[in-house]
Amino acid sequence: MFELCCSPISGGNFVSQIAILTALLEIRNKSSKTEKTHFDLYLGASGGSLANIITTFFEGSKESIERIVYILNSKMFVQNWWKGKFSFIDSKLVSMFQDSMYQSGKGAVETFKSLTVDDHFSKEDISENWFLTFNNDKNIPVIHSTNSPESSLFDKKEDFDFCEVKYLDYKLEKIIETVMASASIPGLKESVIIDNENHVDGGVANPSPYYYFSELLYLKHLDKSIEHPYHFYYILPRDLKLSKNRKNIWVADVLDGIQKMISFSIFKDQEFVFESWLRMISKSKRDLVKIRVEKGNKKEILKILEENHQYDYFITLFTDENTIDITNFEKKDLEHCFQNCYQSIFLEIFINKN
Repeated sequence: MFELCCSPISGGNFVSQIAILTALLEIRNKSSKTEKTHFDLYLGASGGSLANIITTFFEGSKESIERIVYILNSKMFVQNWWKGKFSFIDSKLVSMFQDSMYQSGKGAVETFKSLTVDDHFSKEDISENWFLTFNNDKNIPVIHSTNSPESSLFDKKEDFDFCEVKYLDYKLEKIIETVMASASIPGLKESVIIDNENHVDGGVANPSPYYYFSELLYLKHLDKSIEHPYHFYYILPRDLKLSKNRKNIWVADVLDGIQKMISFSIFKDQEFVFESWLRMISKSKRDLVKIRVEKGNKKEILKILEENHQYDYFITLFTDENTIDITNFEKKDLEHCFQNCYQSIFLEIFINKN
């Protein structure tokens, strides 16, 4: 069995992705059919990278994830360009003289260091995560693995086309820096410097890193490095409807424009991942059984997954829209968003029973 989790760009809906993954991990933890809590491979970009990383802290219940989610704050994502006694001036007034509305945030590395040990990502039960950034200096996408080349499922750099590859060797600080760079939306916040090079949101290149793994996964399927059944999970950030009623009117037009582009690109990426999965199982869409559930509870989702555990399946999950404004949110916003998303999970699953 091979299980893959793909979490694309979020557009401010990363809490939704965290809530979905939390529910899934709880379900898997209770399943009599699944021996492992985590998936075999995680692929993420932007907020999807952050969601994937946060759920590595899962310890059997959603409370273990909530303790991480609720300590996040806006300053980890963005900071005002103005400092000191001028910090009351809106950062966006300076944006015309800068490349972005906000400075890159600070404090994420220190926060995560206070929550865990340095070898967190090298633990046996933590799966390999890949993140997507875009190197502004080289004008090329970069995929980053939490693992070392020796322990990665994809250990040869020459296997990859059209991108640069980096292995972070389980180093906590490097991993968190990369995740925050992956969520640096161009125009909204400045780039993050990694190894003296400027990196921005990987969504500039693709909504998720899957494009760079598609052919490699197919080859692993052919040589039986990975085996059936193939369970693919695609974690949508939301139902792809346009966001409305933002509190921050000044950036509303910018963010809504970003949302439109995000929705289209995610749709195309999801379709690409699905077609790749169909190729691996040698089936067409008409050969599959389709089930759709709206606002399913954990018991209902568990039943579906256990009943189809022995089959190949492709499952898409999303929640009602609950966007976090990364430029200005409080703990109560995180709590409200997480609880709403956790209780309103939609799913669509295609099952290969032939």
